[in-house]
Amino acid sequence: MAARHCGEDMEVFERETAALLHQAQTGTALRQPFINSLSEAGRQGLAQSLQETVFHRFAPLSVQEDCPLCQGKGRTTCRRCGGVGRQTCTTCGGAGQHSEQVPEYRDGQYSGSRTVQHVCETCSGSGQMTCADCVGAGAVRCEHCGGHGFFMLTRDIAARATPEYTIGTTTRFAHDVLDALLMQEGPDFCRQKIPLDLTSHCPNGVSSHLFAYSGRSIALRLDFTLNRALMKGNTYTCYAFANPPHPYVRPAFFDDLFALELDWLADAVPLTGIVKRSKAVAFFYRHAGQPVLDSVLRDMARTPDHSAAALAAAMKKACQGFISTEMAEELAAYLNRILDKVSPTHAAGVWWLFAAPTLLYATLYAEAQMETHFADRPFFAVFDTAVRVVLMVVIPLGIAWLGSTLLTLYRRSKVPREYWQELRDGIIMRRLLRTARNLGIAAALYGALAAHDLVPRTDSVWLNNIRRTMSEDICPYMPTRGCENLFRLPPEPPPQPETVPEPATIETAAEVTVRPQATTQATVLDEREKARRIQQFLARQGYQLTVDGHFGAQSRRAADDYLRHGSDITLDATATIEDYYRAVFGLPPL
Repeated sequence: MAARHCGEDMEVFERETAALLHQAQTGTALRQPFINSLSEAGRQGLAQSLQETVFHRFAPLSVQEDCPLCQGKGRTTCRRCGGVGRQTCTTCGGAGQHSEQVPEYRDGQYSGSRTVQHVCETCSGSGQMTCADCVGAGAVRCEHCGGHGFFMLTRDIAARATPEYTIGTTTRFAHDVLDALLMQEGPDFCRQKIPLDLTSHCPNGVSSHLFAYSGRSIALRLDFTLNRALMKGNTYTCYAFANPPHPYVRPAFFDDLFALELDWLADAVPLTGIVKRSKAVAFFYRHAGQPVLDSVLRDMARTPDHSAAALAAAMKKACQGFISTEMAEELAAYLNRILDKVSPTHAAGVWWLFAAPTLLYATLYAEAQMETHFADRPFFAVFDTAVRVVLMVVIPLGIAWLGSTLLTLYRRSKVPREYWQELRDGIIMRRLLRTARNLGIAAALYGALAAHDLVPRTDSVWLNNIRRTMSEDICPYMPTRGCENLFRLPPEPPPQPETVPEPATIETAAEVTVRPQATTQATVLDEREKARRIQQFLARQGYQLTVDGHFGAQSRRAADDYLRHGSDITLDATATIEDYYRAVFGLPPL
């Protein structure tokens, strides 16, 4: 099959393409061999026609098209030199020469230096050098066409047969339902269920050919009742066709069969809240032997997708469609809760025990570290906080992962392995690590802003309260001192008292000697700063205060309580912030 080349004539190329497409669509002679093969195949031809088939290929059609970038020349202007072929000398910068300082000596002694000009050896004094990209040509090979100057466009045109089908039946039993089922399943399903033969074929317009297949099969109607007290004599009707029978109208009699089980489950296994393990185990060992429920439980254990739709599909599959969608969804939800209790995927209590305090402490620690160190040493604060928080989170969560896995394996050890679900500790670990990352970043950003007083400071109040509680109430009862080292409180800096200048001494004498007066630089604190320092000090002592510089009733009560129990000092209601400041920090009164 020789290819046809249209030279550089694009109009001829497009015209030939349109002609071949029209011939592929309407050419009877091209499709005749394919039609003959389907006709000779008889009933087997239906299987051949179910997929798209290429029944003829034309010779390739090609045309030459100039490259739009280089206009068919194969070369483009050099970008480095702009097409000149030369560029400024990189050694002398285009000056053509360079200077050198030469020392001068007179009578053996250094007397200075003089400037000597030398011709540039790279460009020989011209200030220009040959362009390295185009080697002086001013043009380089076109990157778009590879230097050829043109492209060869080739089209491979083929005639394809795409199947379309229409299915109809003549049964009197739920005719529309059967037609809808057969149309949904397609001709291959029909061919497997009904023996079909080719009855006729003929052209159907200029671009299609019609093949008619027909067959006969039995259609059944079955009326039945179930002998169970709950049914109350309900009659069910099932329609089927083919041999062996394939039901296409399936009565939902499993809705009535499982009515008692559903009522028991609704009372014993709530969809929300805590499920008692004893009731879940009782239902499991009572109904695990039933074929339908046993099949559903096994499918649920093997399926990682526990969405409502997937569980309902597994339930309908086990019941072979003889159950309503609503009943399947509701019953599958209860069975999933039972399976999670009998064959758990993780130990939620272990994860909560480790994850909640770990994430809380790591978040507070990240904020406190950044607030304390970011203003003075930002890079150290970020790196040190990141390393410490990662270790602080990964180690406890790793212990939780191991503990949850071991406990889960122990709890499901008495259940047959066919009902074991896939462990989900890895999924929980990844989610918690992402949560810890987000909380850590948010806390670190807040701490960085607080370090520059852009947001209210926490002054490590909550973190120190946790440390104090752990070090005083829990760590003393631990077998090792690791707990005390982990939750040790940072050393409290001594209070910075306000110093006032010493009063000048007035001397009266007949002869006055002038002497220098020694004064101490005073630290000027306004009332807001004094209130903030009092609040910060009291917060370190465990009092629940907001360090904001507003010395209100809550701050006064905390200060009075501290002075009364710590120093046996009682201030009256008219005491000022200055009085509290001096009393708290042990300064002498004015």
